[in-house]
Amino acid sequence: MALREKALRLKAEAEALFANYIEHRWRGELWKAGEYLWAALQALLMAIALAKGRELAAKHGAIRRFVDELADIMEDPGIRDAFRDGERLHANFYHPGLLDDEEVREAILRVEGCIDKLARLLERELSAE
Repeated sequence: MALREKALRLKAEAEALFANYIEHRWRGELWKAGEYLWAALQALLMAIALAKGRELAAKHGAIRRFVDELADIMEDPGIRDAFRDGERLHANFYHPGLLDDEEVREAILRVEGCIDKLARLLERELSAE
């Protein structure tokens, strides 16, 4: 399968995960919403890498290194910060109570903003091909 097709598949997956995030956030299930948001961020980052011609392993370290490169290229340290927040949300899912609700809400807001920015970047990358 071509990289573009994989990127489009991951884009659709990120959109579905984000819809699940919205549903669980609306229900007040912050711990579960945060996990869906983390998964959407991860899928989106992997799609961007594919759109740029790179395949990443679905591992935190590989994605973190790509995030560091992307943050440097875009001169936007917020991407790095949002990724760290996403990892914290992920940890909170497996260790409920690690973060209190206010910390979860703050992390969610930062990740949401980054997802919006990265979704626009992905659209530009895909339309440039």
